[in-house]
Amino acid sequence: MTTMVLSVIDSLLKTAGRWMDGMQGSAGSWSDFQIGVGGRSDEWVTAYVCDAIDGWQSSGRSNSAAIARAALRRVQRRDGGWGYNERIPSDTDTTGLAVLALSRDQTAFDRTAAVRFLLSSHDDEIGGFRTYRSPQELADLYRDHPVRTTQSFEGWCSSHTEVTASALEALVALGHENSQQGRMATAYLLSKQNANGYWTGYWATDLFYPTCRAVRALARVQVRGKVRWSRLVDALLDRQRPDGSWTAESAEHGCAFRTALAIETLCHAPVYYGDAIERAVQWLHLAMSPDGHWTSGYPFMRVPPPQITNPDKYDGWGPDGSGIGAVYCDQNGILTSATVISAIHGVHHRVSTEIST
Repeated sequence: MTTMVLSVIDSLLKTAGRWMDGMQGSAGSWSDFQIGVGGRSDEWVTAYVCDAIDGWQSSGRSNSAAIARAALRRVQRRDGGWGYNERIPSDTDTTGLAVLALSRDQTAFDRTAAVRFLLSSHDDEIGGFRTYRSPQELADLYRDHPVRTTQSFEGWCSSHTEVTASALEALVALGHENSQQGRMATAYLLSKQNANGYWTGYWATDLFYPTCRAVRALARVQVRGKVRWSRLVDALLDRQRPDGSWTAESAEHGCAFRTALAIETLCHAPVYYGDAIERAVQWLHLAMSPDGHWTSGYPFMRVPPPQITNPDKYDGWGPDGSGIGAVYCDQNGILTSATVISAIHGVHHRVSTEIST
């Protein structure tokens, strides 16, 4: 079974890689999402995609990640960070992802400024990392928007699980994982694994994205053994559908984005859950579009009103894609496809390891 999965993965990566190359803009970036006043994202999407696909591209099958790294290097800001797009202030999540992408092959960028930005985004009381450092920067951006007249930005400037995970991975890449901020962020992530075994986040609609990011980060700082794996694996396997996929709560069909994140999370487990993972790969094979990409099918990101600190308790969500206080898909399928590429490349590595041992 495992050798057949390797063959399937090789085929999927080849086809998906061609599609991803074709979606890259002439300047080297990828663009997706359309979020209210924020508009379309390029810096965040490019950083995410570049980090996600770079492990596969290190084999030299394509140079799109290298072109994207050059694009990211060009748009690093004076404060050392990167943001959703050029109009939006620098944020910790995009900066962390950009650092990860640029550090893959030691691309030259202002590492000192990036470290300074990340460390200044740390919440010394809570231990996590804030998405945005400055309410004033956001207030200036939204000066003429209705949200500014009635809301604070406490929620957007709080510590968030998925953002802390990205920042912690970036600190490892920058050699600062043993800093006070790095140690506190590690403790913060470990403390956020809930009684059900998984993590929840702020910008993600459900458990899959923050859980995968947290496990990744904890593996990078070599404390993967402190994860309560039995509870986490039970939580994931209980949610796997008979067809091998995972999906949003109460959704009718499987979701490629969530399926990929579940696969990647399981690939970090100390035990290889081959049946669950390989059934999921087969589902992804069937779910791939003829031109080589995947769509999520269901929203997986959200933009809470900026004053909301606990979006899981917020009940005023608007229609999909309707602005602040709404949930979103990646309209072009770029984040979803990059997430699948990252996950199945991880499976390829894990299966190859299992076979060799």
